[in-house]
Amino acid sequence: METFFTSQKDVLFSNVEVLIFVFDVQSSDVQKDIEKYQSCIETGIMKYSPDAMIFCLVHKMDLIPKAQREMLFSKRKEELEHLSKPLKISCYATSIWDETLYNAWSKIMSLLIPNVGQLKLKTEEVC
Repeated sequence: METFFTSQKDVLFSNVEVLIFVFDVQSSDVQKDIEKYQSCIETGIMKYSPDAMIFCLVHKMDLIPKAQREMLFSKRKEELEHLSKPLKISCYATSIWDETLYNAWSKIMSLLIPNVGQLKLKTEEVC
């Protein structure tokens, strides 16, 4: 997998419309995860698909004590935004145990579907 990732970047990252990168908040090697993300951005997306939409999910937030979640997420988001410059990214704190994953996925999908507002209005007219 690692060999394909490094030797086939032109194939892997050409014409990418969307990159969704999931970070496990309790990863045993956060630095390695960050390095993989940075590699995707710098030598993949920036070079081959600079117009791609980038979404980062900081996942398993339910495993972090409630009092620390916002601070941890803000810190991670700030770091990812810095690493992604000049590209714009969207970050979401997610968990399978509450509505956050569903909400993040809904926001991502609504950004990917052109004219989603018009589609919603037409659907409401029919229903």
